[in-house]
Amino acid sequence: MNTLFLFFSLVFGASAVPVVFDKPLWEGKDARFAAVLHGKFDEPAVDGDKLRFLLLVPKLGADVKEFHTGLTPKPVKFLGLGDAEHLTGLFGLSDCKTWFALTWDVFNAGVLATKFEVGVKENGAFKYPLVVGGWDGFADFVHGKVKFAAFKELWKLLPSHLAVHKVWWLFKNLWSITMFVNKR
Repeated sequence: MNTLFLFFSLVFGASAVPVVFDKPLWEGKDARFAAVLHGKFDEPAVDGDKLRFLLLVPKLGADVKEFHTGLTPKPVKFLGLGDAEHLTGLFGLSDCKTWFALTWDVFNAGVLATKFEVGVKENGAFKYPLVVGGWDGFADFVHGKVKFAAFKELWKLLPSHLAVHKVWWLFKNLWSITMFVNKR
């Protein structure tokens, strides 16, 4: 009986299905998530800018421990969660070519911690982790990568999230000027 129990615990304990960043996830077809928001801005008129965001909110008790990329499924190692860690939310921005910025919240032993990861593509491969220094560093990194016109268009789709507000705050002077000029 103990052998049978060991066999089932090994098989089912290691059988967690990874979260794959792909179209079915963006369309909300992964039942492990209570909310999935995905939006994109692709505009040739704004210097060919492409900008995407993803917000994931897992269901309570969902088995979310491992993440894979979408096109050629490879593990996203820096997003792996430990045995006692539970993902409570993930937000990311990217141009899907040269950079990405992610922040996610993890609950572990009664503590909620926010983690940050940004990366840039160099010589055909992403270089990460880059030090961002919390929310302000995260916002500075995104602000340095995103043009105001692209962010303003994506703004219509973005959720209310601290990352979004921090980036908006860095654009606030431009935002105020364009809002005033557009009202005339």
